Amino acid sequence: MAVDGAFHRFSHGHQDLVLAVDYNFYGTRMVTASSDHRLKVWDRKDEGWVVTDVWLAHDAEITDVIQSNYLTSP
Repeated sequence: MAVDGAFHRFSHGHQDLVLAVDYNFYGTRMVTASSDHRLKVWDRKDEGWVVTDVWLAHDAEITDVIQSNYLTSP
């Protein structure tokens, strides 16, 4: 998320460290995975990111996330 070579702050809303991020093929959706046991799905809207879904998915930290792409999925 660099703009003119500089990074800007992103309010991820997780309660702990974000350990993984993955984007869809078009860069319009991302998923964040955190030590707070949650996955968050974000959509790109008007030059910003909006949370569209939150999952409390595990009993432990989530260390990796990969989105399935319709271009590569069976």
